[in-house]
Amino acid sequence: MQPSQVKEFFSSVKRSIDHAAQLCQITSDVPDSVRDRMSELDRESGQAAQILEQENNDNRIVQCVDRLGKLGERAWQACEQAGHIDKQVYGAVQQAHHAISTLKHRLH
Repeated sequence: MQPSQVKEFFSSVKRSIDHAAQLCQITSDVPDSVRDRMSELDRESGQAAQILEQENNDNRIVQCVDRLGKLGERAWQACEQAGHIDKQVYGAVQQAHHAISTLKHRLH
């Protein structure tokens, strides 16, 4: 996958992350562990968007996506360990995790 393709695909990944993070903030009974992980992922995805805009270095882009993959996995694990969690939040975190994983697999 070329850097320009990564940038295109990343915009949909970023929307998934933004949506999940927003749901975590506005939904009342989201466990702190999930909310914290999604906030961290949201911040990192914002930094990743800036890096992707400025970089054409494939290694730097791969590192950035790998970092998002780790954070996405942590958010997903927090959801799984939370037990009862709002279905919309669960689905949004799952979608964000899937979008990141798909991008990561396309890069490797």
